[in-house]
Amino acid sequence: MRKYKFKLVENYIALFRKINEGVFAELSSKASDISKASEYLQTAQQKAIDLGTYIEQEEGMGHKTVSVLEEFCEILYEINEEVLSEQGLSANSAKLRLDTIVNKIERSSKEDIAIQRLAVFLPYKSSMWDSLESVWQAAAADENCTALVIPIPYFDKNPDGSVKAEYWEGDDFPEYVHITSYETFDFGAEHPDMIFIHNPYDDSNLVTSVHPFFYSKELKKYTDCLVYIPYYATAGNMSEGQALLPSYLNADYIVIQSEKFRGFFDPIVPQEKFLPLGSPKFDSAIKKCMNPPEPPEAWKQKMAGKKVYFYNTSLNGMLDDTEAFMRKMVYVFDIFRNRKDVCLLWRPHPLFEKTLQSMRAQYLPIYEDIRDKYIREDWGIYDTTPNIEDTIALCDVYIGDAATSVTSLFGVAGKPLFILNNRINELPNKEDWKYHVGAQAIQLIDGTWHKDYTLRGNRIYKRNQQEDKMRFLMSIPVPSGGGYYNMVFDYKNKLYLFPGNAQDIMVVEGKKIRTIAIDKKIERAGAFFYTSIVGHMAFIWPQRYPDLVIFNMETEEVFYLQDISDFNVATMPDLERVPAVKFYYKGKFFILSRDGRKMISVDIVTLDVQAFDTGLEGLYIGAANRRIDDENIWFIPYAGTEVVRFNMSTREKKKYDISVEGLVGLDRRLKVKSNHRLFSNAVVMDDRVIFSPNWGNKFVELNPVTGEAKEWVSPFEITQKDFNCYVANVGIGNFVKDALEDKYKYYYSPKRQWYHIDIQSKDIEPFAYGEFIREEIFDENEGYYSPSEWMKYCCFEGLYNSLEDLIDNNIHGAKHDKELQIRAFSDINASATGDCGEKVYEYLK
Repeated sequence: MRKYKFKLVENYIALFRKINEGVFAELSSKASDISKASEYLQTAQQKAIDLGTYIEQEEGMGHKTVSVLEEFCEILYEINEEVLSEQGLSANSAKLRLDTIVNKIERSSKEDIAIQRLAVFLPYKSSMWDSLESVWQAAAADENCTALVIPIPYFDKNPDGSVKAEYWEGDDFPEYVHITSYETFDFGAEHPDMIFIHNPYDDSNLVTSVHPFFYSKELKKYTDCLVYIPYYATAGNMSEGQALLPSYLNADYIVIQSEKFRGFFDPIVPQEKFLPLGSPKFDSAIKKCMNPPEPPEAWKQKMAGKKVYFYNTSLNGMLDDTEAFMRKMVYVFDIFRNRKDVCLLWRPHPLFEKTLQSMRAQYLPIYEDIRDKYIREDWGIYDTTPNIEDTIALCDVYIGDAATSVTSLFGVAGKPLFILNNRINELPNKEDWKYHVGAQAIQLIDGTWHKDYTLRGNRIYKRNQQEDKMRFLMSIPVPSGGGYYNMVFDYKNKLYLFPGNAQDIMVVEGKKIRTIAIDKKIERAGAFFYTSIVGHMAFIWPQRYPDLVIFNMETEEVFYLQDISDFNVATMPDLERVPAVKFYYKGKFFILSRDGRKMISVDIVTLDVQAFDTGLEGLYIGAANRRIDDENIWFIPYAGTEVVRFNMSTREKKKYDISVEGLVGLDRRLKVKSNHRLFSNAVVMDDRVIFSPNWGNKFVELNPVTGEAKEWVSPFEITQKDFNCYVANVGIGNFVKDALEDKYKYYYSPKRQWYHIDIQSKDIEPFAYGEFIREEIFDENEGYYSPSEWMKYCCFEGLYNSLEDLIDNNIHGAKHDKELQIRAFSDINASATGDCGEKVYEYLK
């Protein structure tokens, strides 16, 4: 009997138990209703006959369970006769006899009715079949289960969302996978007991879509158990774009890699849906790496006797900075082209070209030229085979992006991961390291500076006053690459480390280290932006963390101002999180809403909170005033050139357009024109305001009286070019005003250089807050290590380890340790031995 039909048997048995309770209740009541108890017994008898008929129709005549049901009918008749007799029947006696026979029916149904299951697997891309395969194998191994693989059609979309082309990849699956046609399978008539899908998007994907019949909301009509298994696996993090997708609400179960992944999903998804059992993709990688397949004939000669490097070109890396990504590909191929001692295998993401065409079409011809040249020269391997785990088993080292599921597959298999920096397309120069280090300098509102300590990763440096150099002081017990803390502040013989990705505050007292807990509310990286210090109070500004965290360094108490992230932080279409402005004024922190319409104030002593309307509209990301107590605050917009002077006392506002001839902006990430982040901050003087460019290309001077805006010719080179591929141009820079005096500094970002600047004469003088020692900085490099909980174990390309260093086996820092890597990745894989598929099927059957 099919499982879904057996549910009717279970429902009948539940009804029998309910009737038994009714009989007992009527017979044990002081106002006993014999006729009602008799009616219950007769109803049970009729239902037993109905159930017996149903079982015979499904299982055939003479079934054992039907015999037990006939026995049940006889007992019902006998009890009914006794209940109606003058002597009667006690409630307890009736209940004991009825419960005994119903238990017997239940045992027989479970033992004598063979449950047959129909499990249907609906892959859409053959290259993603590995995300379902091990569950299918477990189902197919069950003699009481029919496991059908039904590849479904999907479409490419045009940029406007219309259908471009239709595909069906049923012919591309391994030969051992029997394919059932979606055109002949009747979902309504068959009613599968389980349906497994790996496309979660329904109609929400910009690039592709499965046929609408196979959207999760439609499939739910045809099964009692719809299971979504991610088509990807991750090395410890999950994209925010994956937090809530249509299938999550329609599926009955969602398979996740381990317990830690629960927190990556939107709270609207019920926790009981999650099955933290691993990933079928991990199963495939682990098992195939233990027993590698035979390589294709065309690969054998190129691989023979060589270390094979798997080059992965992912979607995230390409979309982040497409132009840089194209240059990176050329660089990688140039590095490997003339190496006879190694083999490069290039495997693009299956949707790479389609995504490029849909979202970065202007770069498609460049990509095609790079691809065609690589294939034509034929010195490496171009892999378009459907099964990635087969390829992984044949390769020795991964090179590519971090934000891709492929890293996790190499990770659980214990094979080295070398994470590329897509902006690097040349070997480093000897002095490039200097542009990556800078001493921390914090100016408080009373004018004092805290610049004796600097935090870099997990290492604290202290200024040597005699030589004015930053010297290594100590390491803290966190991975160096995780960005767990982003600021160190010295207060009364203690060092407080304030969090970036961490959700606690670390305290260093001499050689003792302890942490002060912050309520853990998120799993992903990016909890906090930065920390502001006012007196003994630290304001830890949230990024993805929901609340503003306020910390009293005197008492070490932690306070929370709830939901400030939703109020203050805007999420852009590309999912970048941009905070609206926050500033200190007369004993309070003021926090502007992300739409500019409201502002709240937090008293730094009482922590009293007040809110008011601003009359503004839009996202403002910068603020400046003449002095710290000046009531006129200048707000700088995220987009465009309209700045606002806002009076804190009267709440009057005046808008100024500071556009000038030739002003253009360049998005430093995408390298495209943009009107975002044109300005970073401003110097406010008695008769003028000077705005510093960020992504823009002009300093602008504004006369607040006349409203005239003109270019301010600065002493700095305004360039939108990177200094080199190790020193990216993320913007022009920003002014820093002394809290008490009319003295200014300027941080020139293209060369990571500080200057003293005289605004009137425009004279500038370079300075540094403290120099670092080259050897100590190079000692930071750990080679292969566990950088964070979001990337368990790898080595990064950079100043200290180049791609050539990797190939030449000249890694600076720790060498690769396979066992250490497997242990590290066990945290993100609940089935480290490769048995996720068996666990999933066993749970669901």
